[in-house]
Amino acid sequence: EFKNQQVEWKDFFYDDARYHVLHNRIARGKIEHPVAIRVTAKQTRTSTNTTHPVSTQCYSEAKDGINYIPWLNIHRDLEDIELTSGNAYIVLGHVTSSHKGQFKGLNFKIGNKKQIARE
Repeated sequence: EFKNQQVEWKDFFYDDARYHVLHNRIARGKIEHPVAIRVTAKQTRTSTNTTHPVSTQCYSEAKDGINYIPWLNIHRDLEDIELTSGNAYIVLGHVTSSHKGQFKGLNFKIGNKKQIARE
């Protein structure tokens, strides 16, 4: 339930075969509530963003020549979070999208350790 409205499971949880569905719903403005997503960490890198200086790229879903790539942007106060490449995680939070050619990003800002759990 979110803001006194029931959220169906299919609108709340997205596994690695439904990233394209999540991206399309964000693009149409259909997602107002937090979502949960299953990701597998791929690589971590530093960013020039001072608030979220660490980003983890996750394995993508390729569909119709487009790659849907989840990114976890870790808040500077949580830099001790270590996401191991190849491990699966469940992430909870608000998500935004980005576009660059054939690449479609799903961007999560992580501000609390409880937003991430190893599967």
